[in-house]
Amino acid sequence: MNKYRVLIVDDRLNNLETARDVISSNYQLFDNTWKIEKEIAHIKVIECDGKYSIDKQSIINIATLSSQPFDLLLFDIAFYIEGGSNKVFEILNSIYEKGTYSFKRDLEKYVFNPNSLVAEGRKYLKKNNKNNLLDQFNKNFVGHKGKIYGYTFIEDRWKRIFYNLKQCKDILQDTFPNTDKPIEVEGTRQEIFNDNEEFAKLRNNKEGEKYYSFILAKYLEQLIKIEIAKKGIEDAKYITAKRTSKLIGSLVFLCALIGACSEFFGSLIIESFKDKQYLIALVCLCFTIFIVVLSGKFVLHFIENLMPKLFKDKTEDERF
Repeated sequence: MNKYRVLIVDDRLNNLETARDVISSNYQLFDNTWKIEKEIAHIKVIECDGKYSIDKQSIINIATLSSQPFDLLLFDIAFYIEGGSNKVFEILNSIYEKGTYSFKRDLEKYVFNPNSLVAEGRKYLKKNNKNNLLDQFNKNFVGHKGKIYGYTFIEDRWKRIFYNLKQCKDILQDTFPNTDKPIEVEGTRQEIFNDNEEFAKLRNNKEGEKYYSFILAKYLEQLIKIEIAKKGIEDAKYITAKRTSKLIGSLVFLCALIGACSEFFGSLIIESFKDKQYLIALVCLCFTIFIVVLSGKFVLHFIENLMPKLFKDKTEDERF
């Protein structure tokens, strides 16, 4: 069974718990079963003396989860204090109205993102001499090389004081420079609810939030399955290439051997005819024809027996 490790990062615990419970643990792709290992990281924002910061336990948890590499990161883009969306909006909107608004200076004091999460994480782990956790954090989280999806639900009122999707993508690219796959950012209001502002109002009550969490979980599940399918196809191409190369190599060796034998006996036959040793020449000719026919049958038998192995679901060591 193949394993596929996914980390979902969000500031809403309900989103994470629903995703953990709703997303399938197994995915059948062709003849292979993939076990989806779902890890969740809750980013909690706290307030102290009017200053906002990411809770240190959130940093420790995400560093601990990074003890092993991830195949896929799914990222909420914005982290703010629980239940404080309206308060934060009022503060930021008042600054915006004054005409002095800055994303970096003002927004990021109250609303955190993956970049500020990494900055605070590194700072805290280094300051407190948590070297093992810092190494894990840098290697398997910040140094993640696989696919990354960002997602965010932007209400109309937030559009002027929050990043657009391109800026969100830039944040992720700056945060994870080692990834070798394109980073994608989805606006869930558009992707899931066709940009319906009425749903944004429902989402602010308890039942609406539960519904959103469930739909979001199913949406994330589809992203996971898409990436597993891509990986399965890539692996299948690679395995086929490896198997085919072994078959071609074997055939080239056999054909070269047959050619060498034919050339040797051909030269012997010509020399025998020149020396008028007709009996020897005829014997060599008959023997050569026999060898070529027998070798051809052997090659066909070899191919017939080897071809089925190319498609059997076995480990690489068992295939040849």
